[in-house]
Amino acid sequence: MRIIQFILCATLFIFAGCSGNYTEDLQRAEQVYETGDRDIAKELYLKAAKKGSPEAHFAIAYKYNVTTEESIYHFSQAAKRGHEEALGYAIDSLLFRANSLQRANPQKALELYKQAKKVNPKIKLYDEEVKLKTIQMSVEPGPFDWQAFCKKYDLLPHNDEVMYHVWQIAEEASRGGRFGDPDPKLILQLVSRGGWAPAELEYAVEEVYKNWKSGEVKEFNICDHITSGGGMAFCSSRADDQDQDGRNQRLSDLRQKLNINNRELIDLAYASAVKFIDTKASNEEGHGGSGRTAWIIGSQMKQKNEYLDLIEKVQSGYKPTPKTSFSEADQKLNETYQKVMAHLKKKTDDYYVPRVDEVRAVQRLWIPYRDATVNLFMAINPAVDSDVWESWVTEVREKQLKEILAL
Repeated sequence: MRIIQFILCATLFIFAGCSGNYTEDLQRAEQVYETGDRDIAKELYLKAAKKGSPEAHFAIAYKYNVTTEESIYHFSQAAKRGHEEALGYAIDSLLFRANSLQRANPQKALELYKQAKKVNPKIKLYDEEVKLKTIQMSVEPGPFDWQAFCKKYDLLPHNDEVMYHVWQIAEEASRGGRFGDPDPKLILQLVSRGGWAPAELEYAVEEVYKNWKSGEVKEFNICDHITSGGGMAFCSSRADDQDQDGRNQRLSDLRQKLNINNRELIDLAYASAVKFIDTKASNEEGHGGSGRTAWIIGSQMKQKNEYLDLIEKVQSGYKPTPKTSFSEADQKLNETYQKVMAHLKKKTDDYYVPRVDEVRAVQRLWIPYRDATVNLFMAINPAVDSDVWESWVTEVREKQLKEILAL
C-alpha cells in the first residue's frame, strides 16, 4: 500500500513539475515583459509553454516576431488547450489568410477546431458557422500534394511579397494552359489555399466548391471575390495595367495624326499630364479609408483617359469658350489658391483634408502641365489664340481647387 502511495505521489509530482506548474513562470514572464526586457521574458514564456501554458504559447506567437511556422505552432498549441483567441489566429494561418500551398492545411484546421471545442466547449470563432462550413468544403476534396504540384510546374509554394500568389495560380489553372484541361477539383484545392482575407476566401470557396460538385468548369477571377481594401488596390492596379496598354495605343494613334515636327509636343504634354494627375489624385482629392489606394488608382485612370479624350476633341476641331482673359483667370486662380491654403491651415487635424504642402506640390506640377498642354493644343489648332487655351485650362484648375474647399 505504501509503495502504491509513493508511486502515486511521485507521478503527481512529476506531472506538476513537467506540465502543469507553469503559473509562476508565466507571471514572471508577464512582469519582465512589462519592464521592457523582452528577451528574458521570452525565455520565461518558452519555459511556461513547455509546461503547457496556453497563455505562454499565445504570447510567444502574438508578442514576438517569430517565423510563420513558429507562429502557427504556438497558436495551435494554445488553441489545443482551449485558448479562444489563439484558435482564431491559428485557423487564419492554416486557411483563411494562408496564401500558401505549403502552409495551408484545411484538414489540420478542422482537427484543431474540434480539439479546441472539446477542451473548451464555450470557445467561439467570429462568424463561426460560415467559417466551419468553409473549412469543411476545403477539406472535402482530400489531400493536396503541394510538393509534387510545385515541382511539376516549377512553382513557389508561397511568395509573401506577392498578393494573391496562390489565387493567381488558381486563375491560370482555371484557363488550362500548362496545367492541362481545367479541373474543378484542382481549382478548389488551389483557391482554398490562397486565402488573403477571410471574407474573400469564404465567397470564393463557396463558388468553386459548387462548380466542383456539379462538375462545371468556370474561369476563376480574383476580382470577383474582393472585399478588402488591399484586394481593391490589387484589382485597381491590375485594371490600370490593362488600361495602360489601351492608353498607350491611343497615344500612338494620336501621334500619327500630328505633323512629324509636333509629335514631341504630345509626348511632353501627356508626360506632364500623367505627373500632374497622379499627384493630384494622391494628394488633393481626399481619398481615404481602406479603399484609398484603389480609389486613387481609379481616379488616375479615369483622368488620363479623359485627357486623351480631350486631345481627340481638339484634333476634331474643339474650341473652348473661357469666361475671361488669361490675366483675369490667373488672378482668380491665385485668389482661390490662397483661400484653399488658409482653409487647409485650419483643418490640420482632419485626416480626409489635404495638407498644405500636398496641394502646393500639385500646383507646382500644374504649371508645366498647363504650358505643355497649351503648346500642344496650339500646334493642333493654331487658329485658336494662346490666351484662349491658357484661360480655359486655368479656369478648369480653379474649379478643381474650389472642390477642395468643400472637403
